[in-house]
Amino acid sequence: MKKIVTLFISAVFFFQLVSGQKPDMTNLRSPQALHDFYMHRFHTKKTVAIVCLSGGIVMTAVGLLIAIENTVSAGSGSNNGRRGIGLSNI
Repeated sequence: MKKIVTLFISAVFFFQLVSGQKPDMTNLRSPQALHDFYMHRFHTKKTVAIVCLSGGIVMTAVGLLIAIENTVSAGSGSNNGRRGIGLSNI
């Protein structure tokens, strides 16, 4: 439990540090340089969004598959049928 809390606090500080950084806009005076800069940012954010969305879809699918498999294979009176539901709800 201590490792999880330490990791969470470290991640919060890391993301706060990264989000506080500002790009140097002094060398982006020409319209073409501005266009290239913002297009690069757009494509980077789009790629990150696709990766995060894909990861969420995979986690949901795996959680549902585990839940369905455990529900089908679990006998009546067994509590193992709830495994995987948490992963699909994240």
